[in-house]
Amino acid sequence: MEELNKLRKIIILGVICIIISIGSFVVGAIMLFKHFEGVYVILFGAFMLIVSAGMLYGKEERFTSLYKVFLVDKELKKHFTNVTYSMRRGFDDTRVREAALLEMSDAYKSEDYLKAEYEETPFEQSDFFIQKEHEVHGKAGRAYMDATLYKGTLLIFEIPDKNLESVNVYSKDFSRRTKSIERLNKCEMENVEFNSRFDVYAANEQAAFYLLTPQFMEKLMPLASHFQAYAMRVVKNRVYVIYNKQSHDIFDPDSKIRKMSYSKEIEKIQKDIEDIKAIIDAVRGV
Repeated sequence: MEELNKLRKIIILGVICIIISIGSFVVGAIMLFKHFEGVYVILFGAFMLIVSAGMLYGKEERFTSLYKVFLVDKELKKHFTNVTYSMRRGFDDTRVREAALLEMSDAYKSEDYLKAEYEETPFEQSDFFIQKEHEVHGKAGRAYMDATLYKGTLLIFEIPDKNLESVNVYSKDFSRRTKSIERLNKCEMENVEFNSRFDVYAANEQAAFYLLTPQFMEKLMPLASHFQAYAMRVVKNRVYVIYNKQSHDIFDPDSKIRKMSYSKEIEKIQKDIEDIKAIIDAVRGV
């Protein structure tokens, strides 16, 4: 925590230098209309910009790396077994495609890979970003940038001794659903409250009724209100769940600038861990 707070102070100083440099450029530009001395103010702004670049270079990544190693990884190993965690690794896009829950695009990235076991249930999880490459024109010519269309977390695990037909379940506010559901039957379940929170699609309606028992629907409903969006596909013995949280990015610090509270950060990480447990617990008893 001490090194994290040192890095945080350096990042704050770097941000202050950037603000000073921007202010210097603005003031210098105004002064140039009346006095030649405005050039010196602009040069000072350029100097401060170089200083800030030197102060910030690599610091944010170092801050995040230390946070993941000393806080996140340590907490994960308290709650799960056989833990493998990497902030830089992620799922290949084929893993998201095989989930068959959302529409892909021409660009993709993934990070925060986690592989572990929860009470003898092996699982994998990773954050992912569906992106669209678009062309930007400027004075320097053409450039290409990736705009994020959707970000979420994919969790994959298995239900022992099951061989279920494919069923897709979406919370009402889940956007960017795969277009392939247009070829499926939309199923209305017997639970009216469940129907108000979820949309269910299956090629065989009987498969949906077989999977979504009254007890299972009761377990799923709290997840719809807890997460900003939630989607699940069960096929054979494999479960794919995509979810995201409105409050913060999973396993990430709330801020690199505000002073960190160790207890609050640990509490936040533990809540992210409890979310994984809650998802697996809800499905595991099917």
